[in-house]
Amino acid sequence: MVKTRCAHFVRRSNEQFFVPRGLKVKILKTEYLAKICGVRLEELMVKPLQPGMDMDTMGGPLDRRLQAVAGHVADLTMDVPPPTEQSNLLAKISAKESAHSEAKMDKKTMKGREKAMEKMPAAPGGVNAKAQRELDKLDSEEEKVHREETKPKKIEKELRKIEEDRQKVLADAQKDSGKDQEDSIKDDKEVKKSKKGLWMIVFNKDAVEHWEAEEEKRKANGPFGFLHRSKK
Repeated sequence: MVKTRCAHFVRRSNEQFFVPRGLKVKILKTEYLAKICGVRLEELMVKPLQPGMDMDTMGGPLDRRLQAVAGHVADLTMDVPPPTEQSNLLAKISAKESAHSEAKMDKKTMKGREKAMEKMPAAPGGVNAKAQRELDKLDSEEEKVHREETKPKKIEKELRKIEEDRQKVLADAQKDSGKDQEDSIKDDKEVKKSKKGLWMIVFNKDAVEHWEAEEEKRKANGPFGFLHRSKK
């Protein structure tokens, strides 16, 4: 419903405002934005999470996407008048559905970000959050031994066991660090979703004609266009 209403709004805006002025608005994915800007798609995608990133200062999903395309798109401003009260039932349902969907997606994205960060070492040469919790637990056990045990042999035995466990945790963390880094990037759903981002692009008349000609060529060739060209 939201997608249909958006397409209707853009079409009406083009007819009433943009086309009479020699312009045309199109809603395109990030891959097309990259072509228009003359850069590789990877340059406009959200950068993968890195060890040591601060979750509190990273911003929400929208902030992260806008950081990736900074310098290629106009600044987004929230300083706009509040939306007018919807007058019909369909519009009210659509607005409510859109807000609910956005909140749900943001919550899901943040959960995925936490999952990805969980697997990462806190800093180069460090350990991931799970290993750090195990090390903290062993530190607490060591303090407890020093605080409560009185027999030297018992203390020595307990401390030796704790140290063995500590070395095992560190060894496992080191062994898995490379795999965890790869997995965390795969778990970073924001990177994948940035490919599917939609952007409002305003074309002038010449650009519109060129773009539509290219689109016609692409549609004519289809997914197996190279086969048609090879027969000539």
